[in-house]
Amino acid sequence: MDVSIINMEIIQDDNEITKAWEFFNHKYKLGSQYDWLARFAKQNNLVLEIGIEGSERSKARNTITEECELILDKAEGLSEYKIVENKSSREATLLFENLRFPSTVWNMTKLEEIEEMKNLRMGNIIMKTWFCHNPIFGLTCGHCNPCKDALNEGLAFRVSKIGYCLGTIRRYTFDPISKIKDMISTK
Repeated sequence: MDVSIINMEIIQDDNEITKAWEFFNHKYKLGSQYDWLARFAKQNNLVLEIGIEGSERSKARNTITEECELILDKAEGLSEYKIVENKSSREATLLFENLRFPSTVWNMTKLEEIEEMKNLRMGNIIMKTWFCHNPIFGLTCGHCNPCKDALNEGLAFRVSKIGYCLGTIRRYTFDPISKIKDMISTK
């Protein structure tokens, strides 16, 4: 299968979907990708598979489990979760109706996913994936939510050393409460 690169500029506005995303973003700090993925899927009549792992830190998972009713769909030999539209809010339906979540990763941590990839002899793929929202000189920033998640979920090896250092500097410069908490916890 060929890889298609889609420029975000071609994704049309959809005020209903964006308002639904804003509602959840305000409540859960849901990533902006869910706005444009929902708009892209709707505009192109697509169903997109989104891997969401079993983590308490996952804003998307928290949004979905708190705001949606899910059903396990085993159609076409796949096992994935999808929302039950008539039992989920209008906002949840607008945002998640064209998204599916594979059951294989739904309850796995990121570290368990990596171990499974290694067992399948695909461990080298993990270093070819990207997650950072604000790269610095082509390297992970160490400060955006995905970088913070990587650091907090045992995946520090995925964050560049310069990103880690810059993220630490930013955290203490722009979030002095973190510095105070760190000072207290070391005593």
